[in-house]
Amino acid sequence: DGYLWRYAKGKASSSEEMAVGTPTLIRSTSKTFLAGLVMQQIDEGLYSLSDTLNTVLSGNKDYKSLDKNVINPDATIEQVLTMTSGIQGVANYYRPEITQLQESQNWRPIDIIRLVITDFVPTGTYEYSNTNSMLLGLIAEHAGRQQLNELYKSAFFDPLDIVAVLLPQDAPPPDTARPHDDRSQWGGTGFGDIMDTSHHGADWYWATGKTSWAAAGMITTPENMARWAYELLSDQGSALSPTARARLLGSFSGPLISIGGSQPEHQYGYHVTKTTLSLSGNSITAYGHPGSGGGYVSDLFYSPELDMSISVL
Repeated sequence: DGYLWRYAKGKASSSEEMAVGTPTLIRSTSKTFLAGLVMQQIDEGLYSLSDTLNTVLSGNKDYKSLDKNVINPDATIEQVLTMTSGIQGVANYYRPEITQLQESQNWRPIDIIRLVITDFVPTGTYEYSNTNSMLLGLIAEHAGRQQLNELYKSAFFDPLDIVAVLLPQDAPPPDTARPHDDRSQWGGTGFGDIMDTSHHGADWYWATGKTSWAAAGMITTPENMARWAYELLSDQGSALSPTARARLLGSFSGPLISIGGSQPEHQYGYHVTKTTLSLSGNSITAYGHPGSGGGYVSDLFYSPELDMSISVL
């Protein structure tokens, strides 16, 4: 009923407390924006769910340069959306090529896809892979003739009064909450601020954005995310047409899966998840998408029974 509850606790940095408006990386919850944009472009007739990568990207010179043993040209948009394309993810994030890309001054989206070196497997089986999201970002830019951050701004941020940025195409806000985690994998020891021990230093956000981009590169606040979930997933929302929203919410047909060990388990649809939660003895549906990694955890739910959305960062 238009009521908003907000709460913040903890440290954003060594000198700043977390506040309800502190910008935070949302990691793979970023995929919900990609879901909305692809549904909108399909609704506009720019391509269809049954189109293959080869069909949609045949005129893209960067796509032509990809190894077609690695990136399946016959995978459909629907298979890429549902993570059933058989296209693999980046193997071993400690490879020198990944550090080189993160430090490159000439980053392009295609560079992330080129980091995948494992041949694709047959389509049809769910396997979570960020390469699917990178390909969808490439498709959205090719069809929309703009960068992904610009497409998000014109399609969703400006019309819906949402404030968010997409790394590395946008700059991180200076007051973004700093990443805290076990620093042993970042060149340090103990729990603490990753940026203090990472060799990327002050460029940490730019570096991580170059390998997460369309899959997990967005920074925003819980209030913006709660508003986004409502606009995208509620029948009262205005992010999508009723036809596009019905297509999105009708996309759940696979088995229950866990993303990054998250609980409860979800069904995976078109870059949006669906699960059932128990509330006061009643079962409620919850759409959304979890996210985590590099010092951040994110969760997003919208319940049609309650007509309420929740973002936890």
